[in-house]
Amino acid sequence: MRNLNRQNGNVLFFILIAVVLFAALTYAVTKDGSGGAGDIATDEQARIAAGSITRDMKDIAEGFSYLRTKGCSIDDIEATYPAIANLECQIFHPDGAGIAYPKNLERFQTEFAGAQTGLFNFIRPVHWQTGPYAGSYKHIGVGTGDQDIILRLNYVTDVICAAFNTIQGYGFTSIPEETTSAIGSSNSDLVGKHAVCSRKTDGSPVHNQISFVIEAF
Repeated sequence: MRNLNRQNGNVLFFILIAVVLFAALTYAVTKDGSGGAGDIATDEQARIAAGSITRDMKDIAEGFSYLRTKGCSIDDIEATYPAIANLECQIFHPDGAGIAYPKNLERFQTEFAGAQTGLFNFIRPVHWQTGPYAGSYKHIGVGTGDQDIILRLNYVTDVICAAFNTIQGYGFTSIPEETTSAIGSSNSDLVGKHAVCSRKTDGSPVHNQISFVIEAF
């Protein structure tokens, strides 16, 4: 009877060990698949993330250029996702440029991203005409000074923001601050930068913003 109890105890012990190991494995897989911004902690991880964002932005810019050669006007080109109208002039639709929308952008953003979580902002003439930022969507020193077609990713983490600037070749010692929607208008370090990450201090909450000129005017 004593041996039987010992055997039962051993079986229960091994079952308990198996349950603990399975729970640990499940947590690790779930955490790895979530791709949260908290997982990007090292300089190398941040550099890889910033490189991925740069490639995505360049792909979208190429899609924009392709649609221009197809005869789509600046007013017609859309980057709506999912595409809902004017499909032949949509960057993210097979009938348009056919660019795949970048997935899991939220892993590069902070928890404050809100409605912008996982999304790029595509700024074009319709955004220039009305509202508090009319006349301000441009990069100072890029193009002629008129408003530009711009792609932005808001609420990126500090480490990714800094890494983005580094791979662009900028020697900033910290994340440059900007107080307006016109990049470079209040910070001379940002003048002439085609693609840059800055800390926007004119919004609430204050946040980091990667801004990339698709076409300058």
